[in-house]
Amino acid sequence: MTRHANPKPIDRTTTDLQEAELAWGVSHRLGPTFSNDDEAREAWVLNRPRLMSLFAFGGRRPQGWWKYESPIPWPGFNLERSTLWEAGLLGAAERRALEADWRNEFFLSLQPGFTFRERSGDYLHGHEAHIAHLVFCDVPAALAERWSSEVPDAA
Repeated sequence: MTRHANPKPIDRTTTDLQEAELAWGVSHRLGPTFSNDDEAREAWVLNRPRLMSLFAFGGRRPQGWWKYESPIPWPGFNLERSTLWEAGLLGAAERRALEADWRNEFFLSLQPGFTFRERSGDYLHGHEAHIAHLVFCDVPAALAERWSSEVPDAA
């Protein structure tokens, strides 16, 4: 592995805090880092390729994309991946990887003895644990229905 003593500086027009705002949204503690929305939009446009390469993966998108490009409103962190999947806004490779992860979680939660711990600390078992896990993992209902047809009937 080669180490470079003087790595190439990052060519950007934003501060670290402004980039954080474009990636994750306005800080509840610090507030906005841009003077106005026009300034934030311009920063998004100028820095979009780099920010997308850093933050657009795994069925997630940076807040700048949601605010300035998305054809649909941001559904919140917990529903972001299924919403992008359902809207057809994921690339083919990203979609396949996400579906494979969801499929693994679907069948994992059907294993004998699987439990799901709720925020309250209570444990769920059986079908309730399976459903709670699918919701927690943001598995689209259409995929869960498709995979359910592969589960042998309990006889």
